[in-house]
Amino acid sequence: MEQCSLPDTLDSFRIDSLGQIVYRLCSEQFAGRQAGTAGAAAAREYLLSCYRGIGLEPLFGDSLQFRFSRYGTVYSDIVGVIRPLREDAEDRYIVLGAHYDHLGRDRDGKMYPGADDNASGSAALFGIASYLMQNRDKLGCNVIIAAFDAEEIGLYGSEALMQKLEEEGLADKIKLMASIDMVGWYAVSGYLRLEGSSTLRNSKQILGELAESHGIRIRLKGFEDSVFTATDTDAFARNGIPTLAVTTGLKSPYHKTGDLPELIDYKGLDMITGYLGDLAAKLSSRGFGEASGRLSAKHRRPVFQAGISLGASNSMILYKGSSIRTTSRYGLEAGLEMKLNLGRFALVSGLGYDYLTSGFPASEDMLGSSARYSHHALRVPLVFGFQGRNPGSCMLGAGPYLTRVLATGADVPELDFRKWQYGYTISFCQPLGGKLLMNVNINRSLVDVYKSRPGSRLSNSDITFVYLF
Repeated sequence: MEQCSLPDTLDSFRIDSLGQIVYRLCSEQFAGRQAGTAGAAAAREYLLSCYRGIGLEPLFGDSLQFRFSRYGTVYSDIVGVIRPLREDAEDRYIVLGAHYDHLGRDRDGKMYPGADDNASGSAALFGIASYLMQNRDKLGCNVIIAAFDAEEIGLYGSEALMQKLEEEGLADKIKLMASIDMVGWYAVSGYLRLEGSSTLRNSKQILGELAESHGIRIRLKGFEDSVFTATDTDAFARNGIPTLAVTTGLKSPYHKTGDLPELIDYKGLDMITGYLGDLAAKLSSRGFGEASGRLSAKHRRPVFQAGISLGASNSMILYKGSSIRTTSRYGLEAGLEMKLNLGRFALVSGLGYDYLTSGFPASEDMLGSSARYSHHALRVPLVFGFQGRNPGSCMLGAGPYLTRVLATGADVPELDFRKWQYGYTISFCQPLGGKLLMNVNINRSLVDVYKSRPGSRLSNSDITFVYLF
């Protein structure tokens, strides 16, 4: 297997060496590097030969391969460690990672080359590892080098590594994790973006001064807060570890067959690799790269959360013991929501305003003409929920609610509505990232809506969005 090579010093990184890695990973030999396929396995063997060539030491056991399974399929990360030579080095770790997998082929059999996503990051990671291996006297702690598999299908590789580090008792020793993902379009974007800088103390000064010395433009973003994107920092950030997501942005034709190696800015990739190599050495030193204690809202789950909600509902009248139901109509919901998080369990309550409407029979004949029913009410739910360990995971719950009807409207004035109503709710809650939640609720009344119409039970479902304070 052909081995990768890079020169001995950071300042003399050859652009063609980085290009060699990118072009090779984008070749037909690796068939788009789709996780779980022969193409991804071949790409992994190529990268293994690169890392063995520079003498990278395995972190676990005697192999650089770290195998794990998801849903019956076995995948493999490449995980090694660079040990410091300094006598004052700490028994702590920095994790540098980049995923090597991609999307394979499209429906017509055309290959997704994945040059920017993420052959560029894979080349940069190897370049950084090569430099640090030859400059271990600059390191103040251990540096883990991780080439992740199965990122494109769910961040599986980085999640598996985080789980393994916890099992090995190393999670508490990690001071920083940086993910290098899509760093090949520096000339077009005009800067290198580092998201998560606010998770580190004094990051603006450290990152900025080093970038200036390398002649590279950077743009700092305090936290990763996008609802629509995630990278391999995710599992580490959810464990309270400071993270940096490093990228040149979304300018490239990523996830398209046009993400070609000839479009990569290799001079920019060389500059980024040099900068990140020096940055890793700097942040590994005692007193640098320390946690600020702050995390992105999408990576943490506070004990108490509160926010305002707004949404729409759909209501109808069901008749107990009968298949008859009235016409469903739409309504409005708004209010204040509070949530108490107790690990995997949650307690949700609040005060909501409901404007509900439905069609209601206009006579004793249940099959008669429909009349309008509406009400304005205040509702207090009490939902007991179970949620995933991940702050971004959903919650499923159920519990009672109590409603006080303030006013009603109906085309049949003689109907005697019930002011106090109660029932049960089944709730699904999905965090959308940042400060936004989405709730889907199914509510069923356990008492008659109208005293004079036995069996008339209100049923409604709603979808609301909650903005957290």
